[in-house]
Formats: sequence, C-alpha cells, structure tokens
Amino acid sequence: MRWRFAKGWNRSFFGRRGAEQPSRAVYLRTLANLTNPSEVRSILRRSRPETSPSEAALTASQVEFAQAMLPFRYSEVVDLALDGRNLLYATQEGGARYSELQMAAGERAVFRLAQAIAQLDDALVLIDVRIGWDTGADEFPTHAAAFRKFGGLAGFVFVLDGDRRGGPVERKIRAASGAEASVLYLPGEAPEEWVWKALRRQVEGVAPELGVTAAELAENLDRIGKVYAQASDTPAEIAKSELRTLADTLRRRVPEICRLTARIESRRSESDIQPLVDRVDDELEEWRARQVG
Repeated sequence: MRWRFAKGWNRSFFGRRGAEQPSRAVYLRTLANLTNPSEVRSILRRSRPETSPSEAALTASQVEFAQAMLPFRYSEVVDLALDGRNLLYATQEGGARYSELQMAAGERAVFRLAQAIAQLDDALVLIDVRIGWDTGADEFPTHAAAFRKFGGLAGFVFVLDGDRRGGPVERKIRAASGAEASVLYLPGEAPEEWVWKALRRQVEGVAPELGVTAAELAENLDRIGKVYAQASDTPAEIAKSELRTLADTLRRRVPEICRLTARIESRRSESDIQPLVDRVDDELEEWRARQVG
C-alpha cells in the first residue's frame, strides 16, 4: 500500500482487489492487571537489580515526538536496560523524576510509540490524541491495590483534593490497601481556588519567583479577576481559568505557579497548608527510618 499527497491524501493498493490498510492492535496492561505470580516476581526483580543497568538516552526526535503530543516538558528521558528488559525514566523541567511504572498510561504509551516509530522507514503515521496526567481520585483505589501487590505502599502517599475529605474515596483506598495506605488532603476545597487566593496574599513573595514585580503581578491578578468576576461557572472552574490565563500571560505553566505559591505559602505558620506540610514531614521521617532499618 502507498500513501500519496496531491490535492489531499489518497492511498493506492496497486490494483489489488479486496486489499486493506495494514493495522496492528496494541494492548496496554497496567500493574493492576498482573495476576500471574511469576509476572509479579519479574517486576519486583527489575525494581531491585543485583547489577547496574545500562543507560541510553532517547534520541532527540523521540523526545520531540513525545513533547509534541504531551502537555509536559522534559529535561531528560532515558531507557535503562537490564537482562534483556528495559524501563523508561523521565525527568521533567520542573524537577519531577519518575519511571514508566509511575507514568499515566497515556504518557507511557506515547513514549513507547515514539520508540516504535523510530524503527520505521518511509512510513506515514496518523495520530490524533490528547494525553493528560490526572487519572482522577476515583482511580486511586485501583492504584493502591496495585502498589500493595508489589509491596510498594511504604513508598507512596495518596494526596486528595480538600473537597474529597470525609468522602468514600479514602475508605476505598484503605480497603484496597489493607488499611496500609497514607492518605493526605490538600488545603481548601478545590486546589486551584486555594492557589488563586494564596497568590493574592503572597504577591510580594511570589512575584520575584515568577520574574515580575509585585506591582505587575498584582495588576495581572486584578485584571484577570475582573474578566472572570461575572462568570456563571463554579468557583473551582473559574479559578482554573484564571490560573491558565495568568500562566499564558507570564509564559509559565500552571503547575509551576501552583508549586511556587504553595512553597511560599508554607512558610506562614498560620497558613491552612501547615497540616499538610506537617504530615508530609512525618511521612518522610517514617520513610527514612524504614530505609535505615
């Protein structure tokens, strides 16, 4: 089969009757899907190797392909190989580093697809996808069950939005994890709404981190606030739009603004983020103690 572009894309089967475009099914399995004990042991051995794996960086074209499809920016993506098996590790520009076992399913699929496409020669690949990171709190119990299966709960905490406090999600997480999971909550109700209010409180502290003066940041916050003041959406959705508009104005990413704001707000002893900060400190101390032991 051959694709050709004239006034538009068309394909030719060179006169063969009944011919169809070649296709290949792709099946994606998550950790929660593994039920065979030998598969579980295999993954556990890969996470605790006796010898150091070899490391190979993805090519520039592979990373460029992934970044064109994903809403993230990466400083490094490497492929660690050991005993004929390999595992991807990604580092985002913001500093977050994680393996493909911790990636969203769509993110992992795009990286693997990028590697597969790099092997093709003279191929036309037509793709139309939008991949996000947030899998949703309702899927956390499934993740908890998978972490429990792999003995990884001691290294994870589950952080839920404040409006999930007292709801069924935490009970389901604890049931799926055998009551071993640590569940923390973000301050406020919707996190974006909390960040927007904290930004207004912390203009002097946040502005230098964002590369603007306090007056410029305050002016932007006031202007954007007036734009959405009469919006009929929920406060949470309005705050999301406000943050996206601010990020576009400052040429920043929303997660970056949220991290900066939360870090500066956490310095206030009276801030409502302090319970979360204290719980995170406790979790880190317990984790370090387990590592030493």
